[in-house]
Amino acid sequence: MRWLLTTLLVAAAVALAVAGAYRWAWKVAVDRSREAGEQRLELYVNALRAELERVEYLPGVFADDPEVVRTLQRPADLVLREAVNRRLEEANTRSGAAFINVLDRSGEVIASSSWRARVSFVGTRLDYRPYFRDALAGNDGRFYGIGTNSAEAGYYFARPVRVRAPARGVAPDAVIGVCAVKIRMDKLETVWGLRDEHVLVSDGDGVILLSSVPGWRFRTLAPLSPGVIARIRATRQYEGVPLTPIQLVTETLLSSSARIVLATADRDVPARLMLLTERRMAEPAWQVAVLWDLAPARSAARGAAVTAAFACGLLLMVWLYMRLRDQALVQRAAAADALRAAHDALERKVDERTAALLRANEQLRHEVSERERTERVLRETQDDLVQAGKMAALGQMATGITHELNQPLAALRTLSDNAQVLLARAQLAEVQNNLALISQLGERMGHMTSELKRFGRKAPGRLGAIAVRDALANALLVMAHRVRAEGAQIVEDLPPALASVLGDLNRLEQVLVNLLANALDAVRGQTVRRIEIGAEEREDSVVLTIADSGPGIDAEALPRLFEPFFTTKGAVSGLGLGLAISANIVREFGGTLIAANRPCGGALFTIELHVVGEVLHA
Repeated sequence: MRWLLTTLLVAAAVALAVAGAYRWAWKVAVDRSREAGEQRLELYVNALRAELERVEYLPGVFADDPEVVRTLQRPADLVLREAVNRRLEEANTRSGAAFINVLDRSGEVIASSSWRARVSFVGTRLDYRPYFRDALAGNDGRFYGIGTNSAEAGYYFARPVRVRAPARGVAPDAVIGVCAVKIRMDKLETVWGLRDEHVLVSDGDGVILLSSVPGWRFRTLAPLSPGVIARIRATRQYEGVPLTPIQLVTETLLSSSARIVLATADRDVPARLMLLTERRMAEPAWQVAVLWDLAPARSAARGAAVTAAFACGLLLMVWLYMRLRDQALVQRAAAADALRAAHDALERKVDERTAALLRANEQLRHEVSERERTERVLRETQDDLVQAGKMAALGQMATGITHELNQPLAALRTLSDNAQVLLARAQLAEVQNNLALISQLGERMGHMTSELKRFGRKAPGRLGAIAVRDALANALLVMAHRVRAEGAQIVEDLPPALASVLGDLNRLEQVLVNLLANALDAVRGQTVRRIEIGAEEREDSVVLTIADSGPGIDAEALPRLFEPFFTTKGAVSGLGLGLAISANIVREFGGTLIAANRPCGGALFTIELHVVGEVLHA
């Protein structure tokens, strides 16, 4: 009963600590987001005011302009109207406004900055717009809506145009027209969209005018009443927009300007917990709101709760450890005599068994070390033999490569001398042709030397997907001089596409070079000097064959052909390691290398390698 009560008390304390940590971390994170939201709100409100004030003065400037007044008094004067149109166009370009219009008392646009545009406002009637009606009544007009001609949303400023001096039939200070300016505010949304938080600006009816979330623009914060909908339709304020509401369900009210809401724009999209901070503007009567995603705050609170739980668990474990340790000390004191008697006998047995295990472990470690060292030496020796074989092949190729390079070198000297003479004679076209030939010869020499350099490089030996065609082409390029020197004929019978195989490109080239060198040795002195290279793709392997028209392999030598240091060429011609190393390389690839005699005469070597990857086309 006592243990049960203690367990319940500990569990309650842990739960209180975890809950307190969660609530504290949540409050701190929400307060920080709220402070950041207040700061960002100030920036956004100032940015809105600055953008509006940028063109707010323009209606007043043109409302007091004498030419605008005369144009409204004499609308039939086309020369005067064109002059006003040009001035409006110039002012609109400088200010960056959407348009500047001059309207008569009937609401018809008689002059506009868009007079030369594809879609011009000249002749359009806008008497249904509230900003026109307010200005016609003698007040400053302000209005946000979607343009009925341009279908672009913007804010409108309007100022009445008055007659300052008495005129026939017109009383002094009478309103004879309206000057209106529209400004687009899309660039503010573009800048806001780069922020982490969501920003929205709504009008007095709750219609979202601007938003950093593109899908929220022209949505409503709540369903609109029938009267508001009728007024919006009459003024064509949001023509062509459905005005569907988004959902902002208040979860916690923090203050008059801040609350935690569940926000979602569509029913199929899960609602997100967000902190909404808002502020009302005096003119225009808009509301600016900033929404911060509280998922990081919730993650921070959960992290604090988990940390508190771990801390409580650690304290509990320490307490249990201390308690168990005290109990163990009591039990150990009670059983000390019995344990002391058994300890001596057990210690002797443990010492004996430990000594035996140590000796066996030391012997095993020594054997493992020796085996690893032997394998490492064997691997290094094999790599050195492969590299030595490459160097030997490169040494045999030196004379042929020198002959190959001498011809382009002589041509280079001749072309260079000719270029100097032609340059002195100012024959630039011939100099350009010589330089082009020199570049081609240099590329040819570089191609030969780069292949030899790559062939002689010591490869790291990593296995991967390689193309048999590439390895065969590189090997034939390396052996090209010997083929010409022996007067041999290379006949290739390869399918147009071969699957890639498992191996190492550089080491497979070494195998092919060894087999081609042996084939060239075999056809030396023969009447027909022919080497046939074929390939065949099977279900899960690629089979490559190299056959020659030589005398073939002796029956006695055939079983020992791949033994190290066994050779049929004599000690002067080789050490008998080429085929042994080649067979070992192919085995490391997981393949096989087989030697045989053809029924029609000559030797036949067959390499079979596993297919990997996709087909590599020629």
